[in-house]
Amino acid sequence: MKQKVSQNLGYLTAKFIIVDVIGDILYWPIWWYSRGLKKLVLYIYHEIVYFESRIGLKMWLSNLFKPMYGQRDWQGRLISFFMRFVVLIYKTIRFILWIFLLFIIFFAWILIIPFCVYQLIFNFWYFIVP
Repeated sequence: MKQKVSQNLGYLTAKFIIVDVIGDILYWPIWWYSRGLKKLVLYIYHEIVYFESRIGLKMWLSNLFKPMYGQRDWQGRLISFFMRFVVLIYKTIRFILWIFLLFIIFFAWILIIPFCVYQLIFNFWYFIVP
């Protein structure tokens, strides 16, 4: 029985190794800085929007000058303002720290491949050059 070349096990194995495995290894850095970076930027954007809605920063800012518990006298307004102001400062610091952490992740994403290449060259240089 004759087999076609396209159904030969050796041919399919060689094709898998050459096209799929080596192709994926060569395509990986291109994906990392194109589609992968786009996915990361979208993730960071959605994470910032979600975190802002979770801590309610806009809501606290819009209600900064409204009295709490319906107390409309000047003491109630003063206490409400300072209480909300302290909470708003805390939430703003938390929000800024979260954005800072997300930007660290972004820059780590960009710099990880050049750093790994540098480390490979630096650490294996003594094996290459006698």
